[in-house]
Amino acid sequence: MIQFLVDILGKILEFFYSWTNNYGLAIIFLVIFVRIILYPLVQAQLKSLLLMQKIQPEIQKLQQKFKDDPQALNREIMLLYRQYKINPAMGCLPLILQFPILIALYQLLVGYKYATTPTFLWISDLTKPDVLLLLLMGVTQYFSGKITAFPASPEARKQQELNNIIMSVLFTGMFYFFNIPAGVMLYWFTSNLFQLLQQFIVVKLHLGG
Repeated sequence: MIQFLVDILGKILEFFYSWTNNYGLAIIFLVIFVRIILYPLVQAQLKSLLLMQKIQPEIQKLQQKFKDDPQALNREIMLLYRQYKINPAMGCLPLILQFPILIALYQLLVGYKYATTPTFLWISDLTKPDVLLLLLMGVTQYFSGKITAFPASPEARKQQELNNIIMSVLFTGMFYFFNIPAGVMLYWFTSNLFQLLQQFIVVKLHLGG
């Protein structure tokens, strides 16, 4: 199934290259194309995650109130989910459904045979790592984690901020140590920007942030 998706995405990448005559632009258009297809799934996932974080203070009050009665606690939490129209499964189901596409995109760009040396803006070769693009990717990765963080307490906020920094550094470091090509970084950077925009829209629409 993954190879089938790789082949399909490869054809779409070639189409965008024939249209733009630039592999950097072709990768950006490919990411936008895939992100638009995945938009409803990611939208549902983000909405569920954000609302789950928003009601954490109310859940903590219920946990304190029904600490000796697990059945009553579960019942009250389910009522709370119903009140806010939250489906707990939507927190992970969309991510599972989009995972094969993201793996196929990664495999395509790691092993892609470019017709010419692919250049883009300051990047002289998209098949080699690029430090500046790596840093930009790390920054967008950090803000992508930050914009969806709505911890219930100042202590939780500090811990979540620390976790976000650690995860962003680890993720960026992984790209650096494995010499991931700039083409894959460009894919991830563009994907992060699209996700940031989508997260901003969800926050504005559903949390009034």
